[in-house]
Amino acid sequence: MKAPSNKARTITVRFILAIAIVFILLLARSPLYLFIDVMLNPDPFDDRPFNREVWLDHYEDWGTMNPRGRMGKSVQQLLINSGMTRVEVKRYLGPPEIDSEDYAIQYLLGPYSGFRIDYDFLVISFGDDDRVKEVRIIGS
Repeated sequence: MKAPSNKARTITVRFILAIAIVFILLLARSPLYLFIDVMLNPDPFDDRPFNREVWLDHYEDWGTMNPRGRMGKSVQQLLINSGMTRVEVKRYLGPPEIDSEDYAIQYLLGPYSGFRIDYDFLVISFGDDDRVKEVRIIGS
């Protein structure tokens, strides 16, 4: 039997790589990917350290892959003992998606909890002294 030529091997390798890339792209958008992601990372809010530049870049990002969600716990821990005022929080995290002067401000995290259908928010409450009192992650 005659061995395949270099050209035939190159074509075969390229074909296999193309199929693998298509498979990976399809898998990344499938429910199977979400299932695998949930199994490997049961707390999706505790996956990345806070990155201010990435956070600010995703203001009003209602997409399913908003990276803010993965930084949720990191931001929560950063703020809870910070003693920041409402103005300082807004200056640091940028404008909130929901701003209630009487109660709390909310930052969109994306759809990360449950079946990843409803959106999650970082809710920051302030005390009478206008300093951070409570920081929670809630689903809508």
